[in-house]
Amino acid sequence: MTATALVVDDEVDLCRLMQITLTKMGIKSDIAYTLTQAQTYWETNQYDFCLTDLNLPDGSGLELVKQISSSSSSPVAVITAHGSMDLAIEALKLGAFDFVNKPLELPRLRQLVENALKVIRQDMNAAPNGRTPEQQLLDSRLIGDSAVMHSLKNTVLKLARSQAPVFLSGASGTGKEVVARLIHDLSPRRDGSFVPVNCGAIPSELMESEFFGHKKGSFTGAVADKQGLFQQASGGTLFLDEVADLPLAMQVKLLRAIQEKNVRAIGDTKEMPVDIRILSATHKDLNQLVQLGTFRQDLYYRINVIELKLPALNTRYDDIPALAQHFLRLIAEEWQLDMPSQLTDDAYQRLQQHDFAGNVRELRNILERAITLAETTVIDVNHLGLPEINISSQTPDLHYLNHALDNNILNTNATVTNKNSTDDTPVNTAKSEQVNNIQSKAGTVASQTHTTVNLHPYRTNNQPYPSAIQASNPIGFGKDIKQNDSVVKKTAHHSEDDLVQSPLTQADSAALPAKGLEAYLQEQEKRLIITALKQTDWNKTQAADLLGTTFRSLRYRMKKLDIDED
Repeated sequence: MTATALVVDDEVDLCRLMQITLTKMGIKSDIAYTLTQAQTYWETNQYDFCLTDLNLPDGSGLELVKQISSSSSSPVAVITAHGSMDLAIEALKLGAFDFVNKPLELPRLRQLVENALKVIRQDMNAAPNGRTPEQQLLDSRLIGDSAVMHSLKNTVLKLARSQAPVFLSGASGTGKEVVARLIHDLSPRRDGSFVPVNCGAIPSELMESEFFGHKKGSFTGAVADKQGLFQQASGGTLFLDEVADLPLAMQVKLLRAIQEKNVRAIGDTKEMPVDIRILSATHKDLNQLVQLGTFRQDLYYRINVIELKLPALNTRYDDIPALAQHFLRLIAEEWQLDMPSQLTDDAYQRLQQHDFAGNVRELRNILERAITLAETTVIDVNHLGLPEINISSQTPDLHYLNHALDNNILNTNATVTNKNSTDDTPVNTAKSEQVNNIQSKAGTVASQTHTTVNLHPYRTNNQPYPSAIQASNPIGFGKDIKQNDSVVKKTAHHSEDDLVQSPLTQADSAALPAKGLEAYLQEQEKRLIITALKQTDWNKTQAADLLGTTFRSLRYRMKKLDIDED
């Protein structure tokens, strides 16, 4: 089936040139010279895609972009004059598929049209009923059926159709590179390369050579020509991870490369055109960095045409069971285990109660540790290595306060209902004092019963890690309230100096692992493995039995932790 296109521009020669190019590609096209004419053509005829200039005699091409994007799924690309990048970015935000600069370069125009045709074919091959291949790929990569994940999947599908730069924001461990790779695999550029680069891992002296390449002999040590990351990603997608770590000098050069879509290698005399889509990400607040002057504002607007914020794992607890099962299968494949491990119902419940500061990455690390320490393929709560949550030590003060309010304050209100309005002030004063007294008692008792409870000992300055996690002994409020009152009175006599000397406040924050949680856990795991190996005279099969794991898993962990097998 022959594709049809609508070409809109007020320059007759340019319209004829684009029409000839499209005809050679097997595409039938109509030409409109004004906005009104273009709108009439679009409403009366059926077109597969549209190419429009932004500066038209009777209006702006942005109006046509908005009209087409809101009424159909047909791709619409814009033609911009040199230096009018702001209008192009505005068009991309309104739903434009891509843009091409004037003076028009035919290879760039052909590439844009080919990408548009891929989107059209993708829409035509979509199944009218059931799940499309794109939806199947989405469900296999983005695990979860929560409302926030459904919204994310729909947004990713829309972004994959466009060629606009996308900025992925979110906390560390939310899966920014996973989403970036998914956008590439769903886009018309799926046949090209996906080139990820961590901007913070490249030394500033080598950054220009890494991004743009160099010619042989251009500097000491340049013994051969080298392609840069932009050339490697031509025809595909370049993913700039941790883009906030780029030095200012490199930000200027990157801005020009993104804007002009031309790069020049170090030592070369001419620029080379590149056809890439830019995806970027960082866990930092770029807007704040712009205010501080450490990130260029013009570059920020170039890469942040469309922002996609990834949800934290704490906002989608219902997805944790599905994510855990997915990671258990992946770990079994990577570690070459006989069968994937299974979590008990209590373990699932405990994971859903956990505060995931490291998001999805932390969940996988917890499961890797649990598989290593579990004696069988069944993972229980004790294998997760998470701190215990003692709810009983937190609730007595609430029960006590509610009980006191119900039996004392409400009775007081009932007693004074028949009194004159002139007695309101003494009653309110008595009520206020009684409430304060009850709250004081409840707060004092709660402070005494909660001295060792910590919902997340990994992130606190009040307890050393991890030996300070102790079981609390709450006072039984239901048995003897008089006994609790005596405890309250006794506690009230404690001076502030005594409170300062409590074990909770004496904990030194320096006892936290100096190199971070992951390094600490790996060190403990390494010690356990070495201890088991020593007990079995370095017989790995017997050591694996002692640790309750398989030989292959033990060998993998030894290699990962740099444990010499000899």
